[in-house]
Amino acid sequence: MGKLKITLHKFRRKIAHRLHIISEFLYDPRSYKQKRENLSGNIDIELLRELTQLGKTIKPETIIDIGANIGTFVKTAQKVFPEAKKYCFEPNSDITGSITTPQTKLYHVALGNVNEKIRFNISSHHPSSSFLKPILTSDKHPDMLQVASVEIEVKRLDDVLDEKEINKPLLIKIDVEGYELEVIKGGGRIISLAEVVIIETSYQSILSGQPTFKDIHETMLGLGFKYFGNIGKLFPYNGLFLQENSVFRKIN
Repeated sequence: MGKLKITLHKFRRKIAHRLHIISEFLYDPRSYKQKRENLSGNIDIELLRELTQLGKTIKPETIIDIGANIGTFVKTAQKVFPEAKKYCFEPNSDITGSITTPQTKLYHVALGNVNEKIRFNISSHHPSSSFLKPILTSDKHPDMLQVASVEIEVKRLDDVLDEKEINKPLLIKIDVEGYELEVIKGGGRIISLAEVVIIETSYQSILSGQPTFKDIHETMLGLGFKYFGNIGKLFPYNGLFLQENSVFRKIN
């Protein structure tokens, strides 16, 4: 009976913590995200907790961060997997100056399913920048306001990295604002080497031509991966799930 009380107490504390997180996000989504990323030098505290848990079952020797942005993921991963070799891809060189983690190679190119230059839409909130145009109106969602458009170099992952550069186990993270499916198509050979792939997937379309979770799920199944849950979900203003960081694990 005593063990049951302790278990229930822990469960209630966990639920209370989650409800607090949700209420913080619903009150001010952008401030909440910035708070999480700035608590410890761009370390995402929630992600740190999840990667620490993941580290109990996998110790990656190579990490590929696609859509590195300011380096939040790779810096957080460095705390958990300091010995891993890391490859980061981020086309916007203006925001990558703080990516100085050890054993990290940074590529200032975007990844997709072609090797050519493509026009890229820069948003007022740089993590929302994308090759795809926003569906949501900028008056209600100022983060989606397009402030510029530039041509950037796009390459296929399979043409940039060689299998010989990959030490297994391999962990991959893909967060490219609606361009995830193109990245997967252009990197199937390298991605198939991974033990775990974390991909930002969407349940609601906020960009024109954006793939849904279903599209990503079916593609990953074809590469031999199984959906293994998520690391955090993003709530839009209408109360429905918008996006999540989906975790896919290789089927042995």
